[in-house]
Amino acid sequence: MIFLSERSEILSQCPALAKYMQDWQQAEYEDMLADADEDELTFFRGQMDGITHNYTHILQGETIYKLEADNIYDYLQGLSDGVFKLAELMGWNGMSFMVLYKIPWLLQRNAYPLVAAELKYLQSIGMNADSTDAITATGVELKRIIKTIFWLGRCNALLPYIHFTATGADWVLYICKYGYLHVYSYDNHQRIHEKLLEAGFNQYTGKQEDFLEGGAMIGRV
Repeated sequence: MIFLSERSEILSQCPALAKYMQDWQQAEYEDMLADADEDELTFFRGQMDGITHNYTHILQGETIYKLEADNIYDYLQGLSDGVFKLAELMGWNGMSFMVLYKIPWLLQRNAYPLVAAELKYLQSIGMNADSTDAITATGVELKRIIKTIFWLGRCNALLPYIHFTATGADWVLYICKYGYLHVYSYDNHQRIHEKLLEAGFNQYTGKQEDFLEGGAMIGRV
């Protein structure tokens, strides 16, 4: 099953994600204060979430994981299967995905066929040009949405980062443009680390693009 959820609803159910988003948005806003004019600041404030939470854990750190594959398509299938397996191992009944700010998912058009197909998929689940909602996916739809997240994160450079987590979880996840899975732990990092290894991921410390074609990411604009 897959459906759109209010951002505020997901943030209330996912306190680690709420804290992560609040800290990131506030840091970005404070960085803008030195150079941005009032119109720019007002616009950015409109993109911020009014987040309140009682979450007391602090960010322990970021760890990066990847899979081994000979080509990008096998890698993406492994990534989709791996995140699905991780959810099973962690006992998560689905996951929710959210753009870092209140920016429409369909903000950036992209004619690259693999991305264009994912934009059409988002429209098929109810998104319109103004949709900033979170996406909640369970079952086989969780595997499906991972492919969307991968291609948008890799190719639509104007779209803010997309983070995801499960209800009540102490971890926030993010798939970067290289396809690596970044995990931000607020508690019990060892638990999710062990489950990630069991799901087929390997911890990674580099930043090497594995699937370059002609020296650039095909489709990235």
